[in-house]
Amino acid sequence: PVHGGGSGSISSGGYRLAACRALGPSAIFVFARIDVARFVGEVETCAVPCGGPGGMMANKGGVACRLTLYRRSIVFVNSHLAAHQDKVAERNAHYERIASQMHFHGTPQFESQSSDVGDPFTSEAPALQNLDGGAMWLGDFNYRVNHDYDRARELAIKGSLDELLSREQLAMEMQKGSAFRGFTEGPVRFRPTFKFDSCTYKEKKGKGDNSEGPTVRAHRTSTVSSTGSSRWDIEDDPSDANGNEKDPLVYDLSEKRRVPSWCDRVLFRGAIPEKSPTSSERGASAAVTGSVAEWVQFGVE
Repeated sequence: PVHGGGSGSISSGGYRLAACRALGPSAIFVFARIDVARFVGEVETCAVPCGGPGGMMANKGGVACRLTLYRRSIVFVNSHLAAHQDKVAERNAHYERIASQMHFHGTPQFESQSSDVGDPFTSEAPALQNLDGGAMWLGDFNYRVNHDYDRARELAIKGSLDELLSREQLAMEMQKGSAFRGFTEGPVRFRPTFKFDSCTYKEKKGKGDNSEGPTVRAHRTSTVSSTGSSRWDIEDDPSDANGNEKDPLVYDLSEKRRVPSWCDRVLFRGAIPEKSPTSSERGASAAVTGSVAEWVQFGVE
């Protein structure tokens, strides 16, 4: 898997594409660093659609790659689950469908490998069972925060992440065992990214200005505290060089006022992180996508 540093970069030829698979708007690419690429083998991919009538459309679903590294089995999954605030049950159902129907040619068709009816993984396809190298499941899971827009935005501005996370749907569903059983997430140390309008401010309007509404422009920089606390230290001037007043934080400028949430997630199971999953500081990419890059280093024995 790609990580920061090392002997090269993708663009400079330091990595080799080990596998890729697409399903509608979703895709997964797995790269191997050149010095370990020869130890990658048994590469297979699969896709499980979940969208539309009968769950056969590709707008929602999951794509996965299974491979061995030093003969240890590893699975990478990317999924796009049901959207909208109240669709928790649908998101859980999409997880179940992907987890149970994920099939690679090198693994048998679904048949529970456990005789223990209490085993929480009995609904999973063999592709996700008995992995000696671990699994990483990431994507746009679309789980939201159970607050109204105004309260969630207020907490986000204050940096009150613990209170937001206490009502975060994915965390609650995982705790109940309703989704992503056995998976773990690194500490969330950044504000909600869903519908975060990064690099914005509102220009002051003069009386003779005929334009409608605020004009959204750039530029803002926010940095994650290096202390690992659940609050951010924000460096932000109240106005720009031209005296235009900036918004403290802007979430969803549309009339929909969707609740600030963490929709894009990275979960792992089975592998032991050599370096705890952390999220990078919000940079230029976040100004375009609203996402936060995540660098995770795992050991495979």
